[in-house]
Amino acid sequence: MTTLTTGQHVWIRDVCRQFSDASGWELRFLPAAAGRVEDVESRLRNDPESCWSTEISDGQGPIGFLQLLVPADIRNRQSLSSVGDLADAFAQLINRLATAGRLVESRTDELTTLVDLGRSVPTEENLVEAIDRLLQGAIHLTSFRASAFFLLDPSTERLKLRARAQREPHTIPAAIRSLAENPPDLGALLRRRVILGGDEIGQAGAWLPPGTATAVCLAVESDAGPIGTLWVYDRRRREPSDREIHVLESISVQIATLLERVVLLRESEAQHRLQRDLQMASQSQSFDIVTSLAADSGIDAAVRSTSRFEIGGDLCELISVEDGRTVLSIGDASGHGVAASIVMSAVRGAVRALGLDQRTILPAESVLERVNRALYSITPAHQFMSLLYGVIDGPKKLLTYSNAGHPSPLLMRDGGAIPLDSHGMLLGVVPDVTYGASEMPLRSGDTLIAFTDGVSEAMNGKRKMFRSDGIIEVLQSNQGATPHAILEAIWSQLESHLDGSAGHDDRSLMVIRVK
Repeated sequence: MTTLTTGQHVWIRDVCRQFSDASGWELRFLPAAAGRVEDVESRLRNDPESCWSTEISDGQGPIGFLQLLVPADIRNRQSLSSVGDLADAFAQLINRLATAGRLVESRTDELTTLVDLGRSVPTEENLVEAIDRLLQGAIHLTSFRASAFFLLDPSTERLKLRARAQREPHTIPAAIRSLAENPPDLGALLRRRVILGGDEIGQAGAWLPPGTATAVCLAVESDAGPIGTLWVYDRRRREPSDREIHVLESISVQIATLLERVVLLRESEAQHRLQRDLQMASQSQSFDIVTSLAADSGIDAAVRSTSRFEIGGDLCELISVEDGRTVLSIGDASGHGVAASIVMSAVRGAVRALGLDQRTILPAESVLERVNRALYSITPAHQFMSLLYGVIDGPKKLLTYSNAGHPSPLLMRDGGAIPLDSHGMLLGVVPDVTYGASEMPLRSGDTLIAFTDGVSEAMNGKRKMFRSDGIIEVLQSNQGATPHAILEAIWSQLESHLDGSAGHDDRSLMVIRVK
């Protein structure tokens, strides 16, 4: 039994009045309230003025009756048969219009409900509530009595019951479903939907609520693949209409969209958190400013280090220790970004622990040998690092250094460039390596240039490298300039060489002038 709306009541009465004006026979509409249909029928049968009546329905149930009254003019009574036929035709038209009107209202209600459901923007906290609303919508917009959503486990080997809604109590068995046991859900994931009824209900009974006579299972999936299954159940045996299937398909799409939206929110939050972490890491990893040199260090210096990404794998720093000595370390970890930064940070910590120990000043080669063993023990084979480690003794004007596979630094003296020796292989490749060391007496006015391969191997669009020749050319043009001026000149020439290209590596440069 359906309820007559005010709009339906008005237009049906208007049609009856037009019929009466045109034919001379009074046609009335008697609405039937819920539960009062038999009362109206009884009244029509006992009405002496009624000569014809028929039921009006909107396709779901009676909404009232049409009644034709006996005319006062006896001559008109002779045309009762013809007028009755005309009234029958009118009644059929009214039935069709009422049914169409109900369908329009029903579709409007469905559309409004689906739009309202789709407007919800869930967060991780209200995800369950949002899915519950969609499941409630599934049973509100169809004739089914219960619904459920099963989420596919990350292993893709089983489904778990995550939410359900119902108009009457239902117990849904097998809350955890292994796909290896071939539940009906597997068929839906393979064929998009499964409709169960008749003999199929008996075969799938172990997966359905007791007493289920009709059930539909639809795949919930995104562009990336299946997400889970949407179920609806009914104790009545019937064939789901196309409209109900379309509604359920829309609900399944909205569940998939909702879950994807939450995943995107999580990914976005993770990206923001990672970005914040990387910014903090890059701030703590900044080596653009030289640690203040002691007054008796005997040198002036400028250092610059930039990363291709937020953080990188270049180590480049100068640190004053006691008795006028300055420790220098410049190196390049394999790879880029976070992975390279982890290797570099491990080496940096080891160098500081070994090289800056005021109680025991280790020789440069011993520092590299110990750092190599430590790095080999904590990193896989594809992670390694080059490193130039040295100590400048200001009062003695002496450089002691050891080089583990790093580009040879340059010592500019009297307008000429002297490449310094290399002493062994990269750090972290094999556990036991013996490194050599060299001593270089320094003179006032000497300029030491150390750099990573991001500088010397910087390649422009013509696939030409900057090389150490580019550094030497700048040095020869800037003899007598301060370390800062030399560094800026080299960096500017490097940028001109790249001609707008950002380069593909971290870049570090160190310029030291002996006072």
